[in-house]
Amino acid sequence: MRLAPFALLLAAGCSHGDAELRVEQAKARHYRDAYESQAQEIQQLKKRVAEMEAHCARAARGAE
Repeated sequence: MRLAPFALLLAAGCSHGDAELRVEQAKARHYRDAYESQAQEIQQLKKRVAEMEAHCARAARGAE
């Protein structure tokens, strides 16, 4: 019976740690999502640059 208050305090302490863990996981998710979206944007920009270079090369050949 004397252990019940201690167990309650221990459980309260653990739930506080769980909240901090959830916050850290949310931050990690946010950074991962930002990284992935930037990677997609870079990939799209590289594709666009390649398309523009190809278009300019075709235009240069046509001008000769």
